[in-house]
Amino acid sequence: MTTLLTLKKEIQNELNAVNDFIQSTLLSADTKTLNDIYTHTLNTQGKQIRASIILLISKITHGINDHTKKLAAGIELIHLASLIHDDIIDNADIRRNIETVHKKFNVNNGIISGVHCYALALKLITSIRNIDIVSIISDSVIDLCEGECVQVNERFNFNISEPEYWRIVNKKTSALFKASCICSGHLNQLNETDIHHLALFGELLGDIFQLTDDYLDLFDKKNQLSKKVMQDLAIGDISLPILLAAKKANETGREIETILATHKNDIATTIKNQITARKTTAESNINALSFNAPQLIQILDIVTKRVA
Repeated sequence: MTTLLTLKKEIQNELNAVNDFIQSTLLSADTKTLNDIYTHTLNTQGKQIRASIILLISKITHGINDHTKKLAAGIELIHLASLIHDDIIDNADIRRNIETVHKKFNVNNGIISGVHCYALALKLITSIRNIDIVSIISDSVIDLCEGECVQVNERFNFNISEPEYWRIVNKKTSALFKASCICSGHLNQLNETDIHHLALFGELLGDIFQLTDDYLDLFDKKNQLSKKVMQDLAIGDISLPILLAAKKANETGREIETILATHKNDIATTIKNQITARKTTAESNINALSFNAPQLIQILDIVTKRVA
């Protein structure tokens, strides 16, 4: 079975260059505190799925160059900035098995570094000199913030509708996956039909990624998320498993925690069915591309199989 690690070996040299861009960009700050914060965050590395998608699309089509690497680095910096702020909003202690930025350096420095990291990302992306890419990524950051805002203000609203849940997911998670695919398409001068299919693939991949995160937050036994289990339920964030449990709780008069424990298999089956349906549609969009992209199928498989 292909793992993310083995897939990334195809682009390891390019990913190393992306990480060099990330490091040099972060450590360019003229302030010791910000450099200390970024040194701390650089001690661990995320999955870099978005960066890998950008690199792989370029490798499959017109090849990887410095613009590709800058785009990948910029997207990862935006993701990092969003995580710094997410952890403040969630009052999380641990991220990727290390202390979160606001816990180690205080909330004010967490807020500042998150905004600073967004600005660094956009400056790096702007250096590509492609106004379409800047606009697309700016829109995705707007979506990300709007999605997070809705999620925060709907905490503990267990009556939220499933379409509203998906609207939140599309904005706060899927938008950046989608933007990564669209921008890679523009950077490689792909035709509009291919960009359309890449966009749909990216959005569906983001949906699946969030679904698996939601599931693992409640039922993770292997610490795949490198953070506390049941964090979403504790802070009131609404996920699909929680919505399913809340509906059953309303019908039976039992606590949500009890439903999650006693109906885990039923909830897991529903989540897996949702994942499978989106995976099938994502595969059809990959297959509709004018070029072969087996690596994108592999990424889809890797993300899907996080929930076994």
